[in-house]
Amino acid sequence: MWIPVVILPHLFLTNSSLAAAAAAREFDLLGGWIDGLHGSGGAGGVGVPVQAPRHRDPSDLTLQDYCFQNLPEVASRPCLIDGQSSAVDSYAEVEELSRRAAAGLGLLGVGKGDVVMNLLRNCPEFTFTFLGAARLGAATTTANPFYTPHEIHRQAAAAGTKVIVTEARAILVTSVAQQVLLAGMRAGSVIVIMRKFDLGALVDLTRTHGVTIVPFVPPIVVEIAKSPCITADDLASICMVMSGAAPMGRDLQDAIMAKIPNAVLDC
Repeated sequence: MWIPVVILPHLFLTNSSLAAAAAAREFDLLGGWIDGLHGSGGAGGVGVPVQAPRHRDPSDLTLQDYCFQNLPEVASRPCLIDGQSSAVDSYAEVEELSRRAAAGLGLLGVGKGDVVMNLLRNCPEFTFTFLGAARLGAATTTANPFYTPHEIHRQAAAAGTKVIVTEARAILVTSVAQQVLLAGMRAGSVIVIMRKFDLGALVDLTRTHGVTIVPFVPPIVVEIAKSPCITADDLASICMVMSGAAPMGRDLQDAIMAKIPNAVLDC
């Protein structure tokens, strides 16, 4: 089986990550929770100055409507901030770039009912290609960039993949982070992207941007909890910690809450 592979240049445009929107109701509930936070709301802050649209059954919305329903109000507001380069994409730019991605995928023959594999890391390409595929009525299958060639081929074949989008370098994007991204976009939040986890960078970005919600996998929770360098003041702006992919014992929960005492833990 031959599948076209689109290899995107590193730092293709700017910044982001996300994936499947199957749990629309959960996203809407999370968007409502984000909407209730009292953040800074400044140009670099993560406050939510725009009221998220209230749809008790958002499953009747397209993904574009779900994420961009408030576009007229938030068009110029930063949507994605690259934690590595500090590059910023506004909501209007993200919407436009997703349209361009859709056009590019369309030229490769992707259409309604097709499947695009996103073999991508925490990066802007993930967001734009995912939203671009959705605009065409195509599904996205997300693959771990650390898979072996055999594992990638097996998933591509099982999913009926028509096009694979990848980079030269890649880092896994978690499903929890994807949910936070979609809900954050719906609520008009600013989303700060870390291309690769680094404890010092996490503290710096949290302080600089006033980060309020963070998605962590358990190994990162362990690293934060055990670090003697992290104090409660370092991550004081965080109001919610979301974790998944593996269970978290009571001792670990207590340890992470001691480091982030102002947060609610959702795991």
